Amino acid sequence: MNQKSLDERLGGYEGISAIVEEFMSRLKGDSQLERFWQNRGDMKTAHKGMKISRSDWSILIGHCAATMEAVQASQKECDKVVSFLSSFKNEIVKV
Repeated sequence: MNQKSLDERLGGYEGISAIVEEFMSRLKGDSQLERFWQNRGDMKTAHKGMKISRSDWSILIGHCAATMEAVQASQKECDKVVSFLSSFKNEIVKV
């Protein structure tokens, strides 16, 4: 069985670029989350001291789901992306 990788199923570089652009636009435009886009770097360093709450995290995941829906990704791909993001939750959510 020759299964395509997640990045191939999401449209390769072009598809993922569109998803990231849509997702970041949503996050930067969110009144609760916009403060987090002032620092950059690796996940742990970039989020250190930001006091990211479970509520913040839930909003981020909601934006992720809305983004995936906007780009018409399947539920399977949406679940994979949310799973990937969730792998960073313990490093990021501190409140």
